Amino acid sequence: MAKDIFNKLKNNFCSAEVDCIEDTTDESVRITLAHSTVSLESGETIAAFGATVSVCDRFYTLKYSEIGASGHAVELVAALSSIDLFHPGCPICIYSQNAYLIDVFTEGWIERWKFNNWKTSSGHVVQNLPLWEELYRVNKEYPIIWEKADKEIVSEAKKIAQAEAADHKNFIESSPEYRLQ
Repeated sequence: MAKDIFNKLKNNFCSAEVDCIEDTTDESVRITLAHSTVSLESGETIAAFGATVSVCDRFYTLKYSEIGASGHAVELVAALSSIDLFHPGCPICIYSQNAYLIDVFTEGWIERWKFNNWKTSSGHVVQNLPLWEELYRVNKEYPIIWEKADKEIVSEAKKIAQAEAADHKNFIESSPEYRLQ
């Protein structure tokens, strides 16, 4: 399901690439990521991501929500969707509070998972495997710095994620079809 989300996003709004400027520095492309989840009255969960992308003097936002997806999965999709805006080789710095995303790269977990045929140290298959495989691939193609961020750094992305989740919830719960259930 998570790979389907990424493909849907890529087909919908990530087809246009932002030109990578030849002399970009690590500070030039900055991506902040956050996710948020809300529950519907039915008990189903909506997970949403918010991302801010700043390159030179331009600022972009991305958002997406999905019923039934996990917050972790949508944040992985946010990373992939944001990275996909740039040409391979373009230096990128990604900020997130999500240890599930950042520690995988900074602590070397992803290399161990790949070496162990995508199994964790406890022998279980890594959750969201298609997304991790794609992140592994792009991490090799792009010079990416993965940074754990505090609340202040990701606050705008968090607001976008929360608003997207709330908007999706309100849209669904106000629809006549939902009220008939």
